Amino acid sequence: MKRGDIAVILCLLILAGGLLLPPRLLPPGPLTVYVNGEIAMKSMHVNGAEVEIDGGRARIASSPCPDQLCVHAGWLDKPGQSAVCLPRRVIVELRGARNEVDGVAG
Repeated sequence: MKRGDIAVILCLLILAGGLLLPPRLLPPGPLTVYVNGEIAMKSMHVNGAEVEIDGGRARIASSPCPDQLCVHAGWLDKPGQSAVCLPRRVIVELRGARNEVDGVAG
């Protein structure tokens, strides 16, 4: 084996290692907040629920629904996260250049 062969093999190994990096080590890119399928830029009231938006994160701050599961979802700050209030028909989701995948789907 020559020195050039070793250099080529090392380059290929480095490239292969870069492709195998877990996606969460890469930056997520810009986030966009969607409320009921439409881009939202500021906090709002939707069907009786209060949706709060703060920069690149969002949450359902309050809702008159009985179980409050949507409120307990808390702040959404990663692409692919969502909070849904079924009684009020409100969906808040974050979309980005790269969505996170959980252990079940991944």
